[in-house]
Amino acid sequence: PNMSSAEWHGLIAADLKTRGNFYAAIVRDEFARILWLPRLRPDFVRPAVESKHLWYFIRGDDGREVKFYPEEILHIRGMGFDGVMGYSPIKTHMNLLGWNRATARYGAQFFKNASRPSGIVSTDNPIKPAKKPEILEALRASGKHAGKLVLIEGATKFHKLTLDQDEAQFILTYQQQEEDIAGAFGVSPHEIGINRNINNTITEQ
Repeated sequence: PNMSSAEWHGLIAADLKTRGNFYAAIVRDEFARILWLPRLRPDFVRPAVESKHLWYFIRGDDGREVKFYPEEILHIRGMGFDGVMGYSPIKTHMNLLGWNRATARYGAQFFKNASRPSGIVSTDNPIKPAKKPEILEALRASGKHAGKLVLIEGATKFHKLTLDQDEAQFILTYQQQEEDIAGAFGVSPHEIGINRNINNTITEQ
């Protein structure tokens, strides 16, 4: 009674995408008319086949299970092969989700610790300690004002640095995993903000 239709359908989608099953008790009046369908926590419901009949065992807060007929439970299954329970997408795609998490963790460490400067300025001869702050300040100032010239006295060389391809490749890997996970949950990439390589006309349709 205190839940809108959109909220109720949202619970169905959430349970199916996380647990693989949605359960609700069917509450009827004395004329067998359905009054309401209170949601049941999927981890509190255990479907089981006994003597070739399907039963639903619902666990209460005290830990005891109560047996219900199939006619008393609304059960919406996700993908499954036994006709009794749906499979949890999270458990089914555990390796994919774990790989995505590992990639994200590596990316955070990569940008935090393994990122490199754009280049190195080297000299053939040691720089006097009193001269180093002046040179460093000149280099920093040139970086803030791209396109301007910087003058450093003495024999100096600039070596440009680039990222190794295998280290930069994880960015594309992470993007691909986003699309893989969207596919695992049956969601179109554009519905969760992934708008790479899409055709606007097809997406709108």
